[in-house]
Amino acid sequence: MKWYRLVDGWWEPYHSGYNETDLKELAYSIWSLWDWDDAWEDESFYGLTREEQINKIYSLLEAWERDLLYFVEESGFPFPPDWEYGRDFEGHNYPTEVILKYAKTRDDLWKYDEDCLIEYVWSKDNWRLEEILDEFSMENWREELDDYLNNRLFNTYDEVVEAVKKWFEKEKWVSRDKEEYAELASQFIDNKELYDISYDD
Repeated sequence: MKWYRLVDGWWEPYHSGYNETDLKELAYSIWSLWDWDDAWEDESFYGLTREEQINKIYSLLEAWERDLLYFVEESGFPFPPDWEYGRDFEGHNYPTEVILKYAKTRDDLWKYDEDCLIEYVWSKDNWRLEEILDEFSMENWREELDDYLNNRLFNTYDEVVEAVKKWFEKEKWVSRDKEEYAELASQFIDNKELYDISYDD
């Protein structure tokens, strides 16, 4: 998914209301700004209806035309709000709909409570949303790991180590050193007092 925003000739962004993920909506935003600025200088737009003008702008955007009086900037991540001090009118670093729309594009966030996710983002001053959600995806991971291991039966130490490794790779999409897997497995065994587990290979 791509995010788009409009910037002026000095590369200053317009307010976040003009940040879009839909080129058709962006075409409407451009048309609306052109209309209010009385900036129609292109004769190819003369005599067209409003819908025809919007569709023409949309077709130009689809053809990768990015200089339509207002420049179009695009990114693989949501743009931060462009209000003063980097926050929107509600005092939040990102609007709810932007947070949830971006979160749905990430495989590591699908099972988190939406309200918790939003509150976490709003509690952070990080500038980039993806960095905040990177942190969130690893928040409380020890509790999650323990829950994952508690639901399994182990006969050997190596099985615990392999389960820890599998959890990180499958659930968190990260790899860690083998020594760290072993340390976490040992901590889990000690905490749960699994005295009958075998340490033989």
